Amino acid sequence: MPSARAPSLRNILGANVRRLRRARGWTQIQLAAHCDMTQVYVSYIEGSKHAATVDMIDKLAEALECSPAALLSPADPDAG
Repeated sequence: MPSARAPSLRNILGANVRRLRRARGWTQIQLAAHCDMTQVYVSYIEGSKHAATVDMIDKLAEALECSPAALLSPADPDAG
């Protein structure tokens, strides 16, 4: 039986951005303002519809107070 396909980095990034944004109680608009990007761009990243540039990942990591590597790492399923 074939194994399930691992999530793409685009999916991992989107899920992590959404999780960390919500943990701060921010809307997409608030995160976008912190990153000097549009709410639509944040929505596309969270929805895995757009591949973020390295510069955007850096801005997101700074706003969300984490490392860029943390945004690209699968979340720990045991973490709350």
